[in-house]
Amino acid sequence: MQLTGPGLEVDHERWQNNPGTLPTIAYLKTENYPLPLIFRIGLSTQLLGAEGQIARSEKNMMTVAVDAFDPNDALLRSNLGIEYIWNNILSLRAGYRGISVEEDAFDSYNTASYTFGGGLKYDFNFGRVVFDYAFTDFKILGTGHMFTIALGF
Repeated sequence: MQLTGPGLEVDHERWQNNPGTLPTIAYLKTENYPLPLIFRIGLSTQLLGAEGQIARSEKNMMTVAVDAFDPNDALLRSNLGIEYIWNNILSLRAGYRGISVEEDAFDSYNTASYTFGGGLKYDFNFGRVVFDYAFTDFKILGTGHMFTIALGF
C-alpha cells in the first residue's frame, strides 16, 4: 500500500530567506508499506451450564475462553477470560489481556493486563434492561472504566 492523492501536494520555497524566491509546487514522496494483517485463533468451552463439561446446571453457567493473535507488525499475544452467569440475571467476568507469547526484550507491547467486570440483565413486561461494567488496567495509559446500558423492546 502507498499513500497518493492531492493531499500530498505542498508549496515549497527552496530559499526561504531570499525575497525573490517564488513558491514551487512540490509533492511529498511516500514509501510503500504492507497492509495490516492479523491472524487470530480462539477456543472456548462451557464448564457449567446446559452443555457443561464439568457439571450440567440450568441456573449456573461458566464459560472460559482463550485466543491468540499474531499481527504482522507486532509480537504474538494471547488473551484469557472466564465468565460466570447466575440464573441468566447476574454475570461476573475476569480476564487477562495481552499475555506475551513471544519474548519482548523491550517490553514494548505490554499495554494491557487484567480486566474484570459484571453485568445485570432483567426482563420486564415491556422489554429487557441490561447493565454491564468493565474495568481494565492499561498499564502506562492508566485504568479504564467502561459502562453499557442497553434497552430492548
